[in-house]
Amino acid sequence: MVFPSKVVFFSLMFSVASIAAAQSAPVPANAQSSTNAQAPQAAAPAPSTAYADMLQPAVQSLHDTVMGLRFEKWKGGNVREEGGRNAESVITDVNQTLPELIKNADATPQGLGAALQLSRNVNALYDVALRLLDAARIAAPADQANKMQDAVNTLAGANKALYDHLQKTTVVQETHMVDLETRVKTLTATVAQAQAQPAKTVSDCPAPTVKKTVRKKKPATKSTTTQPSNGTGQNNGAQKPPAGQPQQKQ
Repeated sequence: MVFPSKVVFFSLMFSVASIAAAQSAPVPANAQSSTNAQAPQAAAPAPSTAYADMLQPAVQSLHDTVMGLRFEKWKGGNVREEGGRNAESVITDVNQTLPELIKNADATPQGLGAALQLSRNVNALYDVALRLLDAARIAAPADQANKMQDAVNTLAGANKALYDHLQKTTVVQETHMVDLETRVKTLTATVAQAQAQPAKTVSDCPAPTVKKTVRKKKPATKSTTTQPSNGTGQNNGAQKPPAGQPQQKQ
């Protein structure tokens, strides 16, 4: 079966690291509003699927079928010996290797790293099961060969479901990467434009307006003068003759 390219996977992982580093750069305050308005929305996350639910029924069926093979009833020769070795390989993988891979893939359902490792193992397990089925068709009784055929068909269906899920996840991740790259380009252009604008100096800023405090004047107090009584301080309208002239008698 054909699986997503390793080159695409590692390219995506490198792009994620580069974009995360670019997004961690500080953004000027005047650039944040325009960036938020222009940046496109991120793509929806990949659909979450439990890999254990997807694979466990087929894996358990294969395990039970292989454990039920009676090699003493097989025709003797190299085919039976090869079938025995393949059966041991299947049981070892199902009991020891596969459970840990399924656990790791379920721990990161949106990721691709653990899922690709699981896919490679299931694909290898399917190849060994096919070789065991070929041996059973040659040397095993018909009932054992038919049970082995059913188990391999079930595993093939699970393997295809795993591949389809990985393909959908890859498409979603690629779309998400394109959106992130667009956001980073927009953010970088906005930051560069904000940094290119000259900073305002103190002389460019208008001088602050100082309010003058107006003090209220107190009203002037009127001085009262006492008029002198007649005969004491006034000469009753008599004018004083100029010097050198005798004063006229009245």
